[in-house]
Amino acid sequence: DDAGQVRVAAVEALSLLQTDAAIEALCRMAEAADPDLRRAALIGLGMANRPEGTQRLLAAMQSSDAATRLVAISALAESGASERVSALERAASDGDENVRAAALGFLSSDPDPEATRILLEQLAHADDQGAFIALLSRPSPGRVAGLMARLPVTELEDANVFRVRAYRNAARAVEELPEPVELLLERERALTDIPG
Repeated sequence: DDAGQVRVAAVEALSLLQTDAAIEALCRMAEAADPDLRRAALIGLGMANRPEGTQRLLAAMQSSDAATRLVAISALAESGASERVSALERAASDGDENVRAAALGFLSSDPDPEATRILLEQLAHADDQGAFIALLSRPSPGRVAGLMARLPVTELEDANVFRVRAYRNAARAVEELPEPVELLLERERALTDIPG
């Protein structure tokens, strides 16, 4: 169809079909010359969450076009693919500020404790530590596990004593909560609201 909106809507409909033929069509469209069609296909592949789609999304993250990279990381983050966290870590170093910010935002809401580890490493080397503290304070089911996993590593490293103390205080505050932290997160209470 000549109307771009119709083509994009057709691509989105294909992603809902979940058939092999639909996924093959989306993979072909992810290589289309029309950038809107290509980006819609990437979103569809993320929604479909199939291995062949994940590979296309990972390839699209190498695009010279920042908007395509942004769509690819968004689709990959939402897909739940096992490769998403390592891909987001790479995107957090992208040359485009918008791609970097989106990757960090997706990492901050990802339940995988590895996402927390990545944010903590970024925090250790960041000029604007406040931004990373804000990202780490966003409610995420894997946040506490990620912080707890990082404590022993931090103690072994020649780390900043204040950072180690902050991790210990955070862990102690979480342990002393009157209710499980998961319940607080379900109610979307920020971890920064917890004393300590």
